[in-house]
Amino acid sequence: MEILIQILVTGLTMGSMYALAAVGLSLIYGTLGMFNMAHGMFMTLGAYAVFTLASAFDIPLILAVPAAMIAGERIDVSEDVDESRLIDNVFHKLMRFAKLNNRIGI
Repeated sequence: MEILIQILVTGLTMGSMYALAAVGLSLIYGTLGMFNMAHGMFMTLGAYAVFTLASAFDIPLILAVPAAMIAGERIDVSEDVDESRLIDNVFHKLMRFAKLNNRIGI
């Protein structure tokens, strides 16, 4: 019985992660008309941060998950700020579309 509960919890967890990624991709594609593949990168960074916090620093999972979410958000904000500065310097604010165009390559 214990194994069945573990399988159900694992399946629900994985299914919710896949659903979250699919909703994000669908939302970006529906509004902008292009794919943004950065979702996978940030999901991987978050999973790696949870694993690192839980195993190397002996932090319980219940605390490691919110800490990894905050770390992922900080990485996203710093990456976005650096990207905006680069685009603004290179393209000299020629057009707003350049920022949207650059999201394809991330």
